[in-house]
Amino acid sequence: MVALTSRVKFYLSAQATDMRKSFDGLAGVVTTVLSRDPTSGDVYVFVNRRRDRMKLLVRDRSGFWLFYKRYIRPKYARPEGEGVIIGALPSRPIDKGIAGPGLLAHVLISKYVDHLPLDRQRQQFRRQEVELAESTFAARQADVF
Repeated sequence: MVALTSRVKFYLSAQATDMRKSFDGLAGVVTTVLSRDPTSGDVYVFVNRRRDRMKLLVRDRSGFWLFYKRYIRPKYARPEGEGVIIGALPSRPIDKGIAGPGLLAHVLISKYVDHLPLDRQRQQFRRQEVELAESTFAARQADVF
């Protein structure tokens, strides 16, 4: 069983990953691209180019776990063979962005409610080994408002 304690860290691969990779292939990406140890017990998150598929890789004492999520886009045929309508992906706060509503809410609440400047928030993320550029914070803030 995978235990998600407060010591477990999540690492997101910033580049698109081939979703045909399984345990060994993704462990290789963790080692070569992320420069991390895949056996550390941390959770590694991979997304494909279209960002409609996601894999999480984590290792516990008995072996690797691989979780896979695929956003389903339903297809509907138009009457009389006029083509196909494809359903939209789930909405995101920022078009083509990977930041979800949770991260955006955290950044904005920390800034405007807790009065924590963006540079201090970057320091907090850096301590968790998550590197976010200052322009990323500014761009997300501008996109939300």
